[in-house]
Amino acid sequence: MAEALGTSYETLTEAGSDNQVSPNAEDEKHLLKMMCLSCFSYLVIPWFHFLLPAYLLRKSGISHPVHTRFARRVVMQQVNWVIVLNGTMLLTLGYNLVVANWFERAFLLNYLWPFFILYGVNAVLILRNLRRVRAL
Repeated sequence: MAEALGTSYETLTEAGSDNQVSPNAEDEKHLLKMMCLSCFSYLVIPWFHFLLPAYLLRKSGISHPVHTRFARRVVMQQVNWVIVLNGTMLLTLGYNLVVANWFERAFLLNYLWPFFILYGVNAVLILRNLRRVRAL
């Protein structure tokens, strides 16, 4: 088969390995950067923003296994962020209800503190992922 293609057997066997950089690797890295930047849609759509990078992953046609794993990890990270945000808000609500009922409003937590802290953490995570794309 290698003779028919006009190449050596070693070249064909190396093409299937994960270490081989495909000709469209730069295009895939660009798509990964766009996917990371699309995660900033959490500023506008906080509970369903992960659907945008998931859609980009599905329609992009990324073929390199390392890039695919990275893209899936980015989407899952955003899904986990939504879960943590909702859980933190529920815990804050629970704490405030317990304190208000049993301890006569000793110290109530403001909902904006965990909200803005988690928004800042997500921005740092997205920027860190964007930096990791350059290292792929």
